[in-house]
Amino acid sequence: MKKIILGLSLVIAFTSCTKNSENQAQENIQEYIISKMDDPKSYESVSFGKLEKGKSSYQEEEKYKKLVSEYNDMDKRVSDAYDFAMSMTHENTIKSATESYEKLASMRSSVLTETEQYLKKYKSVNIFKMKHSFRGKNKMGALILDSCTVVLDKTLQVKLIR
Repeated sequence: MKKIILGLSLVIAFTSCTKNSENQAQENIQEYIISKMDDPKSYESVSFGKLEKGKSSYQEEEKYKKLVSEYNDMDKRVSDAYDFAMSMTHENTIKSATESYEKLASMRSSVLTETEQYLKKYKSVNIFKMKHSFRGKNKMGALILDSCTVVLDKTLQVKLIR
């Protein structure tokens, strides 16, 4: 009987000391948010949602965001170069402006090609998401309530906050 009680006690002690994935995710989220706050001492956790398993999206990746931003910038520059070329009246200026437009259009096309290649190679990975609400002071010292969805990688490290 003593061996059974001792065994049960050890099992209970062992399982209560190990962290489950939900607790580990909450701990990692709190550490990450506290490190980014204006006044870390004012952090107060309000609630956590459930830890949900999902797949990553290329739209959340920094490389994709950079490529889209670069393409949009190039698109604006191409449009401006085209408008400039069309407003010229002198033949040499028209030729120069047209060459500039064609060079920018080629650069825009290469960014589009790079984006398409990135999307073809992109493979989604398993991720986790968890909602979190918390209070904290902003730069002005006002106590605010904020909530976010946190994306975690497979090791439950914070990847991004939305």
